[in-house]
Amino acid sequence: MPRKYIRTNTARPRTTWSDEQLMEVVAKVQTGEISKRVAHRRYNVPPRITKRRITCGNFKKGALGPEGILGRVNETRLVAHTHRLSVVGSAPDRSTVRTLAFRFAEKLGIKHPFSAATEKALFAWLHSFLDRNPELSVRQAEGLSLSRAQGMNREDARRFFELLDEALTKNGLMEKPSCIFSMDETGVQLLNKPSKVVTRKVAKMYMY
Repeated sequence: MPRKYIRTNTARPRTTWSDEQLMEVVAKVQTGEISKRVAHRRYNVPPRITKRRITCGNFKKGALGPEGILGRVNETRLVAHTHRLSVVGSAPDRSTVRTLAFRFAEKLGIKHPFSAATEKALFAWLHSFLDRNPELSVRQAEGLSLSRAQGMNREDARRFFELLDEALTKNGLMEKPSCIFSMDETGVQLLNKPSKVVTRKVAKMYMY
């Protein structure tokens, strides 16, 4: 399991101010209405935070804790890449995501504790990665054969309906809809059970 820090000192809460309060504090300090120490007593915003926001001009609270081994920007890129793979029907499983993270870190020259023997990120990293990116989840994919995926194109679909029209006309069924039965191969799936994949929570995944 990933190493997750559990704060024991709850007597002094962290980041109790809102973005709006921070903007108000910075504005009042800049105009000289109050000092940084007065702002700290009144709004519970530490003077160093006020000074930093005045210097950098950023009034948004950052996330607590480290960014992760890859960093937030690179993790966002990895999430986007995972989504692109899902869109084309090749959603990565957990092992593949760990491999992608390892190769990503190696290519960018990022120092990491990943396993060079397996060329994969650690399981602890994967759990933390999913915690930091709640739009991703581990889901069970549905089976879809490659031939069926390739067969769903405009030309094959057109040919199918031409053959259907020909069969209905030849057998005199165009005016007898009660004699037409629609059937499929549900329950006759010949594919192996697909593995669980990492994808966005709203996505419906099929594995070829």
